[in-house]
Amino acid sequence: MTEPIRILLVDDSASDRALAIRALTGGPTHVIIQEAGTRAAFLDVLGKIAFDVIISDYNMQGFNGLDVISLVRERGLDTPIVLLTGTGTEEIAIEAMRQGVADYVIKTVDHIKRLPATLEHVLERVEAERARQRAEEELREQQLKLAHVARLSTVGEMVASVAHEINQPLYAIANFAAAGNRSLQSSGEEGREKALHWLNQIAEQAERTGKIVRRMRDFVRKAETEYVKLDLREVVRQSIELVAVEARHDQVRIEFEPGVPLSSVQADKIQLQQVLVNLLRNGFEAMADTPAEERQISVRIVEGPDGACVSVVDAGHGISAERMDKLFEAFFTTKDEGMGMGLAICNNIIEAHGGRIWATPNPDRGATFHFTLPLEEDR
Repeated sequence: MTEPIRILLVDDSASDRALAIRALTGGPTHVIIQEAGTRAAFLDVLGKIAFDVIISDYNMQGFNGLDVISLVRERGLDTPIVLLTGTGTEEIAIEAMRQGVADYVIKTVDHIKRLPATLEHVLERVEAERARQRAEEELREQQLKLAHVARLSTVGEMVASVAHEINQPLYAIANFAAAGNRSLQSSGEEGREKALHWLNQIAEQAERTGKIVRRMRDFVRKAETEYVKLDLREVVRQSIELVAVEARHDQVRIEFEPGVPLSSVQADKIQLQQVLVNLLRNGFEAMADTPAEERQISVRIVEGPDGACVSVVDAGHGISAERMDKLFEAFFTTKDEGMGMGLAICNNIIEAHGGRIWATPNPDRGATFHFTLPLEEDR
């Protein structure tokens, strides 16, 4: 047995409410109707009961149908509203639709008789829209999970070089601790001063190690998308820091040209870092066969008609014309051991931020990956 449809009927005319109730209860669908004849009665019941639909007259004593729409939305309710009136003009209908009314019914006997069919169509549309929103939310959650897995995979690939980088300050800490111990064993003020010096050196190396660990921890953390005001130049700098260890290991120089100061962007920092880290590491791999002295990546930011444009330029083997159009398709890869998901995830992230991403061949060698982001003032 299907659940009854819960209806809130708002009309200050008892006879008009009775007419609507006869039409609604005469159909094949089981309905439960709550009546509200005044603004006070409407406000009293609103929010106490979860209604499937609200039917409201337009002209009433002390308030009107547009007020009903406004009051419902102010309370954060997405209950569909059907406006019912005998005096409404085309302008009122347009304004009601603009404010989100689900349907507009003229209060005549023939139209009132068709109320059950109108409600059925309204509820079908509402359910279809809610199903679409649920599907979009599920897709967004899956994309977030996929992006998180990709970040974990990226860090896993970077573990060897990161471990080497962390080992250096740990080795230094051990040596400084031994030197400090020897200084403490010696007598006099000079020994204490030397011990203090070695303790300061230990603190510096510990901070260096902590920064490496914190950067990696923040990068792989699983979190909901958080759009905040960001300085794009700082996001690029932090992304370069994330791959700095691997860049040194692969003998790659990274040059950053921040350009003129830009307006801020409204974006998720971790997701932008993921895009930049992916593009930078792709550049490292593309230059595996490039002579070490020529391995260079340039990162540039310029402001254009589409907002901020970030370009990552490498000196690698380049990309053929037939592969260029497929780069951002899922499961397409130019690598022998690639999964083909990195650039597809980058594309999803940039599109979700209102931008676009593409690649172009360089005149001499290598390729340039570009992506745009709308500036905060343009959103």
